[in-house]
Amino acid sequence: MKKINFFAIILCFVITNSYCLADNIGTTPFNFLRLDTAPRPAAMGGAFVGLADDVNAINYNPAGLSGITNNEVLFMHTAWLQGIRQEYFAFATKKGFGGSLNIVDWGTIRRTTLSNKEGYGMDDYLIQDMAVTAGWGEEVKENISYGINLKYISENIDFVKAESIGIDIGGIYQTPYEPLRLGAVLQNLGTRAKYKTTQENLPLDLKLGTSLTLPERNLILALDSTFARDTDLIINFGAEYLCFDILALRVGYNGRNQSDSGATFGLGINSKLGVFDCSFAPYGDLGSTYKISLKLFFHPAPGTPQPSNIVIEPPIQEITVEPVEPEIPIQEPLPPQEIFEVSPSTTTP
Repeated sequence: MKKINFFAIILCFVITNSYCLADNIGTTPFNFLRLDTAPRPAAMGGAFVGLADDVNAINYNPAGLSGITNNEVLFMHTAWLQGIRQEYFAFATKKGFGGSLNIVDWGTIRRTTLSNKEGYGMDDYLIQDMAVTAGWGEEVKENISYGINLKYISENIDFVKAESIGIDIGGIYQTPYEPLRLGAVLQNLGTRAKYKTTQENLPLDLKLGTSLTLPERNLILALDSTFARDTDLIINFGAEYLCFDILALRVGYNGRNQSDSGATFGLGINSKLGVFDCSFAPYGDLGSTYKISLKLFFHPAPGTPQPSNIVIEPPIQEITVEPVEPEIPIQEPLPPQEIFEVSPSTTTP
């Protein structure tokens, strides 16, 4: 009962905060937290809140960590626009725990001064963002789960550093119609980031999502809506189609992409040991972004029977049976029989 009450409090808290998002429109730091962190969700337009069925749940909806069936690790690299690079690592366990490390390198910028606006003869400085996340998810009832993330966030601009602590709170509801799942997550709720003389809010987002899984058609559909502190309503949707249980084809639309059509594409190659994924998204004149990742499974791989289900039968030994001749009892000879002669009887007159 306590767990159910706690989940109800989380939902009320999420709904209450959604009404104040529109009143805080403005610029916020740490926008790198909104970047997709894996090719699979990115290829589906970033719509993953209602799906959240693998290690990527920690960045989209920590409630999904409660349903992880294999220990998983993910390594991801992104070639962003204008030489921007993103490196991402995540793991999730069958016990509902997970973690991630997200680093975005914005490259170097030439140092300038008021008297030297072009920066002639001056060195460059680095801009880098980082987020370290620890997450946990638990199933409250058979059809309800919730999760929470705790993350440390930092931004380095030359010798100026800003830090903050944030949390994500999410929930997933498995509807009576089994293919349909509903999800909600409140992201980046935390302390204000303090720079030298100013303090800025984190990019607070409320996301509502749904997913429809149709295994008989090898198809997954997903739809997300985002209510952000500093932007208007954003819609994301995507689809995944699995061919021959090996090749996954993905397509989607990302409403955050205002530089192009918002279309996203990608594919995945499945194996018993893991999955190789890649995604592509055009950004008009700015260029295109590419993501590649390797997801590995541990103990056991998908499709591998559990040790408790394995029955080991002893080897059958070949036995040679030699024919046995039946014993015939030997009968002893009968004793000789005496022969009696019978003479004709005589009668007396």
